[in-house]
Formats: sequence, C-alpha cells, structure tokens
Amino acid sequence: MKRELVICLILLIGMFFINGVFAENFEISSEKIVAEKVELASATSYRVDGEDLERNIFAWSHFIEAGEEGNEAGFGRGIFVNRLNLEDFDTLPAEIEISPTGSDPKITSGLKKAFLLWYYGGDGYVDVLDINSLTLLDNPAKIPKTSDDPLLAIHMDIDSAVFIDGTEFSLVAWRAYKSNEGSYGNFLFDDGTWLYPSPIKYNSGKSYTIQVATDSEGKGIVAYWGNPNMEGLRFPSGFLANVFIEDSLQLQDPVRLDADANYADIRSDGIGGGTIVWGSDSGVKVQILKADGSLGLRAGGVSFGKGAFPAIDNIDKDNWIIVWQGNLRTGRFSEDYLLVNILSSDGSLLFESPIKVADIGYHPSIVYNGVSNGKHHATIFFLKKDTNSMQKNRDNNLYAIALRWPVEEIKFIRGDADRNNKVELTDAIIVLDWLFKDGEEPKCLDAADADDNRQIQLTDAVRILNFLFKGGESPAQPYPEKGVDSTQDELSCKG
Repeated sequence: MKRELVICLILLIGMFFINGVFAENFEISSEKIVAEKVELASATSYRVDGEDLERNIFAWSHFIEAGEEGNEAGFGRGIFVNRLNLEDFDTLPAEIEISPTGSDPKITSGLKKAFLLWYYGGDGYVDVLDINSLTLLDNPAKIPKTSDDPLLAIHMDIDSAVFIDGTEFSLVAWRAYKSNEGSYGNFLFDDGTWLYPSPIKYNSGKSYTIQVATDSEGKGIVAYWGNPNMEGLRFPSGFLANVFIEDSLQLQDPVRLDADANYADIRSDGIGGGTIVWGSDSGVKVQILKADGSLGLRAGGVSFGKGAFPAIDNIDKDNWIIVWQGNLRTGRFSEDYLLVNILSSDGSLLFESPIKVADIGYHPSIVYNGVSNGKHHATIFFLKKDTNSMQKNRDNNLYAIALRWPVEEIKFIRGDADRNNKVELTDAIIVLDWLFKDGEEPKCLDAADADDNRQIQLTDAVRILNFLFKGGESPAQPYPEKGVDSTQDELSCKG
C-alpha cells in the first residue's frame, strides 16, 4: 500500500525519549557531509527537493571573502548543485557548478525538470535543469524588473508544479529590494518564458520576506512578514498569508497567522491551499490554510515548543513531517539540536516528545522520499560548524541524515468502506456517491475495493449489494474478520 496514513508505533515503556535517545522505530543514519564550505548568507535559505529515493537535489553557494579574486564585490562565489541517492547513501556524485557567481540559491523539482533560483548583484535568475543530469537546458531567465523598484528583489522563493498536459512550470516570488515596498511573483514555464508580461503584486505594503506554494492548476498560498521595522526585525502587521488562483488573490484581507515570525516553510495541498510552518518568538507553529481562506487548525496554530527555522514536507494529504532547530542557546544565529515530529490534519502530533535527530546543527530542511520495502524514507539536510560564531566564520558544512520508519499494516474488513466494522448498505452507497456524485472519499479505499482488483469501480458496490441482498459472493479477504491487505496496490486506509 502506498504511503499509509499512520506510522507504526510499538507502545512499549520507554517508547518516547529525549536528550539524544531516539524513538525505537526510527532508524537514523550517521551524519554525512554532502557539501563543504557553504556560505552562511546562502545557506540560511539553501534549498533541497526530491520525490523519491534517488532524487534528493540540493543547491548551495560557496563563499569567498569580499575583495578576494573573483569576488571583489563581496558576493557569494558560485552556484552548485548535486544529488543524494538514499539507495547509495555513501556515494556522492561530483558537484556541478551552475554559475561562477551568485548567492541565495533555491531549487525545486518536477517530473523531468528542476528550477534553480539565485541572486547576484541586484538581479534574480531562474534556470531550468534536466532532473537526471542536472545540466542546464537554457540560459538563465532574469526576473523582470518592476515599475515600483527597478533594482528588483531579494528574499526570493520558488515552487514548481506540472500542468495536466505535462508542461512543467515554477512560481517565482520576491520582495522589492530598493524601496522595500511590496511582494511580487510570476510563473515561469520550462521553456524559460514568463506567463505574465508584468509581475503579480501580492501586497503593497512593506514586507520582509516571502514564501509561496503552488499546484498543477496555478493555485496556492503566498505568505509574508508584514510592515517590518528593519532595524529591530519586528513585524507590526504580523505574519500574513493569502490564497491565490494564478494572478488573482482570493481574500480581500490576508489571514493573520501570528504576531511575528522569523522563518517559514509552506507545502501545497494540491487543491488551492496548504500547510504553513513558522518560527516565532513564542516557538515553532504550524497552520493549515484552506483554499477558501479558512483555517484547518485552531487559531494561532499548533505549537511545537521553543525553537526556530522549521521545515516541512508532505507525507500524504493528511500527514506532514516537520524538522526544526530546538531551544536556542545563544541567540537566533546559534546552533542547537534538531528535532522531528509528525503532524496529522486533526492537529495531533505522532510523538509526545519529538525525536532528536542531531545533537547540533543549524537551519534544517527536509524531504519526504516515499515508501520502499515497507518503510517510509525522508532526508534531513542541515548546516553544522565547530563554533557558534555564525556571523564571523562563514565556512559551514552541509550535512544529510537519512530517516527510515516502518509503515503500519492497517487492519480492515473488506467491503467496510466507512470503517464501522461491518458491511452494510451504507458501504455500497459511499462507493457509489464517491464514484458518481462527488461524494466524500471512503475512509478506507482498500476496504471499498470489495473485489480486491486494485481499483475502486462500480463492480465493488455491485459486489456488496449482491452479497447483502442476493446471496452473492462475499467481499474478498480480509472478510469477515479484520486483516491486512495481501495485495500490493496504491490504495490506502486510514487508521
């Protein structure tokens, strides 16, 4: 079964531990350096992405002190990309240099192509890469100037998706740099052309930075820090978000998620909304913002406790894995231990105490890589250095950790689509409503597959009805007692 909704827990005494001891079902690999000497300014917003065990793609910039050869202007030197294969974790390919100059790289991947965003000398650039070879497909596209600010942008973000016809595109967003007035965005197709001749304007007031997430229909979320006092790094209007369809914001007034924020990450839900995680003075929080602008979790979000620099990725439509930097010891730019937990759509956390995955690190990112051989797989990237003087020493190493944990084999009764532990008329109605009337998805797709042919069809409802009222064949196994699915398929079942 693909991406089961709940991770297997063995509820034994001592299941949850802190202070360096890991939950017994989580396997955590040794730390592995994947990129050396990462520039701090770039690394604070470095980006990784991936969809499976073979495609952890990451980008970074190497720092050379201002005034050194090749870096007289004081910018980061070089944009690099590479990939990490979890099935061959100890072997790292040679890194690929994309540009001899630049900083603040971010990367997002689609089916066959990846989009790479970086900043240099007052301009932002986006390039399209072949996802297998990581070679450039074209010359980089420069982010278009805006009438409000000809100096363009800083604090950029990017996300990508694939249209139904297979065309791949990215959504690029940025904050106006010179005037600090407004946040902007535009869609870039995989042939290097922009969708709109003029950028989309997401907000007119001052903003500190911006995050975006989009889906295959050009819908999604934009979030930004409003009205900053740049000297104090405080944000009187708070941390704000809006939902959009292509170039149109859907809410007249943005949703105020929190009073302040110091970092955020977003993942699209594929239907116009998404999940947002952020760090604030009061700790790490998460919120679900739906396409209609309503909140999926309680006001103020679910809190993970003290910490900063959280990152998130989707496990499936109802569960997310989140990593963050733990209790800050010496200030915002210090290193500290890294923690992981798993959030469900009802706001519950899988682990009573989060799992510590590293004793010391800085600015983590996470990629969920899917299910293989009965286990979930994820990769955590983070920075690490020997001292806490992050602002003085810019040579940091980028590390990766592989996580694995077992997929729970959920027990169910075949034909019991509503999971009430019996097969009855309502189960057939649920299947028919879902197939033909846009009804809710059955709680257990495996159970709704009454004939166990790996798909939900009219024949499943017919088999249930024939069994109930005509003495026909019973649903396939497991029936009449609960059991696990012996058939390998992509259908799932909620626990």
